[in-house]
Amino acid sequence: MTKESPYLSKMFLRKTLKQKRAAICSTRHLQASCAAYKKLVLLCEKFSSIASYISFGSELNLEEFNQWLLHNKTLFLPALVNNEINFYPVKSEKELIQHPLGFWQPIVQEAFAPTYLPDLILVPGLGFDSQTGGRLGYGKGHYDRLLEKTGSPRYGVGFLEQEVKQLPQEPHDIAMDEIYLF
Repeated sequence: MTKESPYLSKMFLRKTLKQKRAAICSTRHLQASCAAYKKLVLLCEKFSSIASYISFGSELNLEEFNQWLLHNKTLFLPALVNNEINFYPVKSEKELIQHPLGFWQPIVQEAFAPTYLPDLILVPGLGFDSQTGGRLGYGKGHYDRLLEKTGSPRYGVGFLEQEVKQLPQEPHDIAMDEIYLF
């Protein structure tokens, strides 16, 4: 019997977890988003700048929480430019544009580079391992490369249904400091 590679295990898990998350009903989505809002507002009180995300597809929707950040903190959102993610400060929804891949991100001027990183980073994913802080992303490594460069705390956020008992880990995978599933 041969040992399955982490890469093949991750491919299978990604497909399975995408289907599982897509099957979550709208009522459950709303319930999880409301619970996330309440918990994240409390967790983020001690931070002045927070990197969040705009949900894509069936990801946990943080729209209400992002609105709270716009009015009470400095909101950073990820933007994919030249196949790399960076976080950019956002002051209004008018500063967003739809990326060719379909997700919304800040409008980025080519010459603009962030001068500082947020105090806290909220990270979406397909699966989370609460025991080890493991996170399974979409497979391109964008978040892992960015998180490797930061010292900011990173909180994985998602649905309870996204918890996996044990995720395969590779040396380049960056663990979350905390995981909050709703």
